[in-house]
Amino acid sequence: MGERAWKYDVALSFAGSERAYVHQVAEELKAFGLRVFYDTDEQVALFGNYLTEVLPAVYSEQAGVVVMFISAEYARRDWTILERRAALERAVRERREYILPARFDVTVLPGIPSSLVSLDVTKYAPAQFAELLRAKWVSLDMATRPSGPAARASDIRVLYLSPDGQWAVWIAEQLRRHRFVVDEWVWEAAGAAESGRCAERAPVTVANLIVASRAFSAMTPGWKTDDGIFSAADHGDGRGRPIAVARIEECELPGFAGRIKSCDLFGVDAATASRRLVDLANAVRFGTSRPLIDVPFPGRAEDST
Repeated sequence: MGERAWKYDVALSFAGSERAYVHQVAEELKAFGLRVFYDTDEQVALFGNYLTEVLPAVYSEQAGVVVMFISAEYARRDWTILERRAALERAVRERREYILPARFDVTVLPGIPSSLVSLDVTKYAPAQFAELLRAKWVSLDMATRPSGPAARASDIRVLYLSPDGQWAVWIAEQLRRHRFVVDEWVWEAAGAAESGRCAERAPVTVANLIVASRAFSAMTPGWKTDDGIFSAADHGDGRGRPIAVARIEECELPGFAGRIKSCDLFGVDAATASRRLVDLANAVRFGTSRPLIDVPFPGRAEDST
C-alpha cells in the first residue's frame, strides 16, 4: 500500500458507560506504539473546538481504522451516532476493512450489517483485546506512516558492520515478511561521536536491532560503551530508542549490549532463527513480549470436522 495521510492509526468510538474498559485498551495500544484517538487524551486539542466539526473529521478522514464499541448505550448517544455516521461514510467510500466492531451486547446499529464480523469483548481482558487489534492492524499492512517527515519512520533499524551484510539482508527480509517497516544502516568503526552525527541525518526509527558478531565484539572502545550504543540509538534528538541484539555467531556482548534483549540466530535452522528474530522484534518494537491468545472458534463445533 502507498503512503497514508491519516493522523491516527486507530480511533476508538464508544459510549461513556464503557470508558473503564476502553481506557485500558487505549493504554495498551499506545504501549504498542500505535497512535490512538481516545477523547481523554485530546482534551487540550478539543478545548474551544466544535465537536460537530472535529469528530466527523477524525472518524471519516483522520484514522487508519475505527474500533466501534457497540452497546445499547452506544446506540442511544448523540455523539456516538455522529461518530458512527462519519465512520460509515469513510467505509463506503474506501471499500476496505475500516470499521472493526467490538460488541458489549447484541444491540443492532443502523448501517452495520449483521454479516460484518464482530468480536465479543466480554470474552477478553482489555490487554487481550488490544493485542487482537494490534494483530489486525498489522495484518491489514497498516505499518506505513503518513506522508511528510514521519513517512520516513521505520519500526526497526538493522544496524550492522559490512562483513555481516548477508546476515543483515536476511534479517531485514524476515522482518519485512512479518509487516515491519525496516531500514538498514551500516556501522563502521568510526566511533561513537561520528555515529551520533550520522544518526542526526538518518530517518527516525522506533527501535534498533544490532547484528552482533565477532567483528562487533572487536570494535573500538567507543562502540563498546553505553554512551557509544546510546549515541547510535537516539537519532540526535536525545530520546533513546529501544535496542535489541541478534547474535549471528558465538561472540561476546560487551558493555551495555550484554544486558539488553537478545537472541541467537546461529546453530538453528532457518525457521527457528526467523521465529526467534520476529519474537525479539515484537518485544523491542512494542515494548513487551506477549503470549499468543487463544481466539474462540466462531463457527459451530461440527464445522471443524
